[in-house]
Amino acid sequence: MPGLRQKLDTLVPFWGRLELRLTMALVALSTLCVGASSYLVYLTSQYFESIVSEQIIAGNEAAEHARPFYGRFVEAKREAFNARVETIAVRLQHSNGSEELDVLEESLGRDAEIARIEIRDEGQRLRRIDSSRAELLLSVENGNAVPVSQMIDSHRELRVWFARDLISDLEYQTFGASLRRLGTVELDGVRVDRKQVESGLWLAMLAANGLVLTVAVTIGLILARSMTRKASEIARVMNQVTQGNLDARVLRIGDDELGRLAQSLNQMLDELDEARQTLAYLQRIEVWQEMARRLAHEIKNPLTPIQLAVQQLREKDNGQDPQFSAMLRESVEIIEDEVDGMRRLVTNFSQFSRLPDAQLAPIELAAIVRDFVRVYGSISEHDEDRLVVEDAGEKFPILGDRQLLKHSLVNLVENAVLSAQESQIKPIRVEIGLARNIDSHGEWVELSVSDNGPGVDASKRESIFEPYETSRSEGSGLGLAIVKKIVLDHGGRMGVSESSLGGARFSLFLPINHQSTEPGST
Repeated sequence: MPGLRQKLDTLVPFWGRLELRLTMALVALSTLCVGASSYLVYLTSQYFESIVSEQIIAGNEAAEHARPFYGRFVEAKREAFNARVETIAVRLQHSNGSEELDVLEESLGRDAEIARIEIRDEGQRLRRIDSSRAELLLSVENGNAVPVSQMIDSHRELRVWFARDLISDLEYQTFGASLRRLGTVELDGVRVDRKQVESGLWLAMLAANGLVLTVAVTIGLILARSMTRKASEIARVMNQVTQGNLDARVLRIGDDELGRLAQSLNQMLDELDEARQTLAYLQRIEVWQEMARRLAHEIKNPLTPIQLAVQQLREKDNGQDPQFSAMLRESVEIIEDEVDGMRRLVTNFSQFSRLPDAQLAPIELAAIVRDFVRVYGSISEHDEDRLVVEDAGEKFPILGDRQLLKHSLVNLVENAVLSAQESQIKPIRVEIGLARNIDSHGEWVELSVSDNGPGVDASKRESIFEPYETSRSEGSGLGLAIVKKIVLDHGGRMGVSESSLGGARFSLFLPINHQSTEPGST
């Protein structure tokens, strides 16, 4: 097969194109169908041709046998007419002048086929008697009567008109018409030869076959162009992907097999892009963790000597100079405050750098939310500040790390409260919700934290999850980065949008696990 394809590529230009192969396949199939139908029609016509030819031959033979009988019948009829006229002439020869009229009337009344009798003398009519039957006279006037002449004597001529046997004549005409119809076909009132009809049918068949082939070629070109266009579009996107453009996507090209292939390719590229972004984010987090670990180590070491040194300075002051003592106490307080701030920063760095890996186990997300509310039910010292949990009525089984997910929930709620406090929003309202979400990637549970704070600007919703990116004046920028890493370690995703309360809505999407439930849960 590969050798045959190479030969075809050499002999037939552009044979390697799918469009040409599809078109030629449709044309070959149409030609085969048309040829088979034409051959079937040919065999059928040959079969009926043999039958019709046999019938025509039999009809002609029957006509040839019947023709002499009718001729002898006509000849016998004419001889009978001559004999009857001769009888009348003999009677006229043996009658005198006064009896001739009686003979004529008697002959006219006795013979029902006689329409008129005349006696002529050298061309001049002496007597004429017409039948009283109108149809007989009408036959004479219409030329349907047969005149028979007989000499009475040397001067006079007897002429008798016999009405034709109309029934026999009609039968003979019908017989002749039947003979003429043998081998002919009547089309639209015109009788034509059967061979002409067969020729016309074959021409019509050839024209129809040509039309069928033309339509097949046209449809083949359209279908091939459509299929190759779809395949070319898929190939174009795949080429761009191989060149590193992971943002390339196949345009919608229908719902057939190629269309579903394009949708699968787009979905695969979406998942690949999402995985690439997740991997890049985790790599950045890993780099930041390593940097935070080093910074924490480098900063933590000099903090204790600094604090001990300022404490010694304060203890060595003998109080002889009140102005100096006041300045020393103020400086020591400032240094101690900054050292405490540095210690908190080092603690954050240490926590971020030592963030543990997720230990996944079957748990129920609703139970984690209930535990959080039980421990952190009050979000501030003010009673009007409220934390509201929307009960979805479901348990939402997942594979997760209970402590890490609870830590994520703490970070999100604290971030919402601190943002509202910095913006001096009162009262503070935070809502926690659980909802089922189904998309092309599967079935998810959405854990959302909404607030009535200042919200997150649309231009910063992508970068807010990067380490040390924060919208708060006193934030470290690590809380949201920690939460997103925890969510990614759970195989989920995270996003931020505008809350119905007017602030920000942080959503954690975690995959639902139906195969197992938390041990001891009901």
